Amino acid sequence: MLTKIFLQESIRVQLICWPLYMLLMLLINSKVHPETGWLSQLLAWLILLVVFNGCLAILYVVFLKKMVWKSIVLIIILYVVLTEGVHYMGRGWIELKEELFSTKREQYYWTMFANYIGVWIMAGGLLFHIKSRVNDRLRREQELLRYEKEIEAKEMEFALRTVQLSPYFLFNVLSGMRSRTQTVLPEVAKDMDSLADLMKYTLSASEEGKKKVLLYKEVEALECYIALERSRFENTYIDYTVQGMSLSHKIVPVSLITLVENAFKYGVYTDAQYPMEIRLLITDDMLLFECTNKIDRAKVGLSSLGTGHKNLRSRLEIAFPGRYHFEALEMADDWYYTGLRIDQG
Repeated sequence: MLTKIFLQESIRVQLICWPLYMLLMLLINSKVHPETGWLSQLLAWLILLVVFNGCLAILYVVFLKKMVWKSIVLIIILYVVLTEGVHYMGRGWIELKEELFSTKREQYYWTMFANYIGVWIMAGGLLFHIKSRVNDRLRREQELLRYEKEIEAKEMEFALRTVQLSPYFLFNVLSGMRSRTQTVLPEVAKDMDSLADLMKYTLSASEEGKKKVLLYKEVEALECYIALERSRFENTYIDYTVQGMSLSHKIVPVSLITLVENAFKYGVYTDAQYPMEIRLLITDDMLLFECTNKIDRAKVGLSSLGTGHKNLRSRLEIAFPGRYHFEALEMADDWYYTGLRIDQG
């Protein structure tokens, strides 16, 4: 991105400044050196343009790429090419004696060196301008990103406050209803057990502000959630498998539940031809969770801000920086895939 901004700003400034410089030099030379033709002036300007951009490129390498020693070599090479190139290309309009150490030749090299320093100062000024513009743009982008995160945080806070009006009241009501229905409606009581366990897990994780929980607790809560979804519909086709086991692996709380909930919200799960596939692989040093489902196009139009995945990515970055990989993508034939890998360490 820095290179793109550098090139764009450099071209923009030079397209404005060089034509003005050329017109000014033609005007001055017409009064001071009327014998100098416009073709010679054009040649000198082209040489200056090439040298200027060479100096600018070297400064870019020094200040933005930190390649100091290579840049020193390039500075020397550019000076030699400049002086000798002007000498031989301009043999017709630069009078030099052939002796290597003549006063005129020495004066020529010192004059070219002074001009070379002037070009470096011009290039340095442009680089300083470009760096200030780059810093301004980066600062604006950071401010915009921070503003978007603040808006996202407020939206999430509002959503949480909306759904968490009185969680303990609901939990206590469920406990009472479960005890009264256990003998009369055992299946309903079983669902209430699953719902109560799920609420207890989510309340505990949210109130304690946990960044990580033990994986097996998340799996237990996920199985409660899947059991509740199965109880809602008579024909629910879910291919759920867990391979491996660990009592020490950790994960972001409610992360797997969030991914499966999205699959139920937007996917097909009542068609035997398109079962929802949920896989969890646990090894000694990592966990891999995958959920694949057929997209229900009738539900795709439902309002969604995508806060679930955004929130999950943010929490993963806080809890497992550089140790996770999360992807959610739409595949061919209306299939949707979400995958989460977390390296344990």
